[in-house]
Amino acid sequence: ADEEEEQKPYAFAFELCIKKIPQYLVSRLADVLKSAEAMTEEDMKLFLSPKGVLFSPGGVSGGASANGGTAPKPVEKKKAKKKGGKGGGFNAFEDEEWERQVKKDLAKKKKAQEKVTKSAEQEVPLTPAEKELLATQTLRREELAQVLDVDVPRTLASIRCLCLSDIEVGNATLPVFGMGV
Repeated sequence: ADEEEEQKPYAFAFELCIKKIPQYLVSRLADVLKSAEAMTEEDMKLFLSPKGVLFSPGGVSGGASANGGTAPKPVEKKKAKKKGGKGGGFNAFEDEEWERQVKKDLAKKKKAQEKVTKSAEQEVPLTPAEKELLATQTLRREELAQVLDVDVPRTLASIRCLCLSDIEVGNATLPVFGMGV
């Protein structure tokens, strides 16, 4: 009788880990995946857009391109001229000059991007309708973030932990998780 009494917690844990939790996780995974699959391309663009900035579904912002309205100029590295056989054929001065030019161009692009971002944020105060739309977009962005950043990873991590917890538990739950995962 004492041995039977000692086995009760183990039997309960086995029942919980083999039958109850896996079934819950499979149904949870199905729900989460259904939510993720229901997301549209516009939902993904909204999710990836900056927080606190009004998202325009057409992708048209202020009319200026991200690099200030100019086409990017390709920066080509000049070919090194071979010197009289020494130095491995590289011209350090040209390499340094090229590196300075690349850094200068990157700094210009960064400055232009910051200018476009600041001007887009500070141009016109939002109308009440735009503020309402921004609030709606913020709520939707939070819903999307909940699914993509929290629910999916948490559910998959729970399944992984359960499968890795014990060889008997892992082997017994693999058939349950097999279809969903």
